Order: sequence, then structure tokens, then C-alpha cells
Amino acid sequence: MRLEKLHQFITIAEHQSFSKAAKALYISQPSLSISINHLEKELGYKLFDRNTNGTTITEAGEQALALCKKIIATVDQMHQVQNDAKESAATMQIALCPLLTSLTESKLLLPFTALHPHLNIVINQRPIFELIEQIDKGIMNLGFICIIQSNWEQIQALIAQSSLASKVLVQNGRFYAFANKQHPLFGRSQITTTELLSENLLIHKMNTKKIIEETSANHILVTDYDIAQQLLVHKPWCIVLPDFYAKDNNNLANGAIGQLNISDYQISYTLLALYNTHTPLTFWEKNFLNHVSRYFQAES
Repeated sequence: MRLEKLHQFITIAEHQSFSKAAKALYISQPSLSISINHLEKELGYKLFDRNTNGTTITEAGEQALALCKKIIATVDQMHQVQNDAKESAATMQIALCPLLTSLTESKLLLPFTALHPHLNIVINQRPIFELIEQIDKGIMNLGFICIIQSNWEQIQALIAQSSLASKVLVQNGRFYAFANKQHPLFGRSQITTTELLSENLLIHKMNTKKIIEETSANHILVTDYDIAQQLLVHKPWCIVLPDFYAKDNNNLANGAIGQLNISDYQISYTLLALYNTHTPLTFWEKNFLNHVSRYFQAES
């Protein structure tokens, strides 16, 4: 009896759905169904009742579930002994598109580093297309990208032609304006695009054509995201960024900047995790991917 099947059994029970469990395990639903069928034959009894109303664990399955959790917990403890010894020499590389680097200093990364203080985490900032190419070539295994609506079909086509798999973390995400406390728009809860364009505005290269094409003397086009953040915090500027910029943002919490809804701004974004299907994710990469998924699910 393989531990992998026990993990799959527990995941199905937690999600009460084969399709949701398959997504969480990064495998196809038919493969998961075959694996559980084999486990049921091996045990000699049914673990789940499957019908049009969904998936329900059987009475025997409930008893097996309790035992499986004990087995997995014990095995995890045994692995942790080995992992503690290996962690001091381990390095995990993560690729991020520029707009996601703001999250590396937030609660997205801090809890993970607290759990694994000896793990060396290297954050590689890459433009989206370069990031996709490097993961496709196996230079890095795991990356995260933020795609604006107008680029979605192009990115989907690239992924389909590559050896990449993807996991959607955020879909139809929104953009907001963020203003320095000295900016005239600070303190407003809502503005229009016209009002935004009439003020001092930082334009990041990812922002939509709707804004970039209307740049004027009081607008600055910034290609370096770190510089954009510094200008926003220390100078009277405003910038349009994805909503996740507000997550665990200390400058927003202490009043150095404010967040404004743009009432007529209809552009959305999708946040994706990308990994190479030809190179299995390491123990640390799987853990980090699950950690990031939980982070965005909890904040959504």
C-alpha cells in the first residue's frame, strides 16, 4: 500500500469531491479515480459512495480515514528528522514577475521562512516572457506571474505549446489606485479614470494601454517596480496596481499611502503559478506552492 494513495484518500475526504481533490493534488481526475479504486480493492471495502449528489465517505471510510491520518502524521514526523538535517544545505529558487515582488516581504513569505529558517530561498525577478521561457527550459521549476486581461490569450497559447502546467491562484482580480498621503487624491475612497489622469501619476509598464496611451507631462513611465514603490511611499505620486499590493502592506496600514477604487476601470488580471511538467517539484517547492495557494484562498 503506497503512502501516495493514503494522501489522495485524505484529500478527497477533505474536499468531498474528486474533481477538487484532483486539482489540489495536481493530477487528473481519471487518474485519481483509478488510484482510489485500486485502494478500495486492496482494502476490500468501499471508501466513498459516488452518485449524482456528490461524494460521501462511507462508515468504513470514516474509520479508515482516522487511521490514515495517524499513519501520515507518523511518517511526516519521521521525514521531518531527515528534512531538518537537509534543510541547512537546501536552496529553493522561486521566479516572480516584477509586480509580485511586493509580496516577498509580506505574510506570504514570512510564515514559510519561519517554518524553515535554514532553507535558503532565492527570489528571482524576471519579466513574464523570460520567466515562462526559463521554467519551460528547466532553469527554474516554479514561478508566479500576474497577467492582465489583454495578454491572457497570448500567455495561454505559450503555455499550451510548452512543457508547463499552471494553477490559477486569482481570477478576475481587480486594479486599484494607490496614492501617497501628500497626493491630492489621498483620502478619497473612489475616483474615475479621468480624475486619475489629471493628477501626478506613475505609470508602470504593466498598466493597460488605456492609461499608457494618455500619458502627459505630469505622468512618469516607470519600468523598475522597486523604484515605483519608493516614489509612491516618499513622494506625492499615485499609481494603479493589482489589489494584492494591499495585502499585508505596512505603508497602507500606517497611513503612508491610501487605496482608491477606480469606478470605471474594467481591466482585470489573473495570477498563475507555473511549473515544469518534466521536472518534478521538490519537497520545498510543493510546500511553497501549497502555502501560496492557501494564502490567496484565505485572503479572497
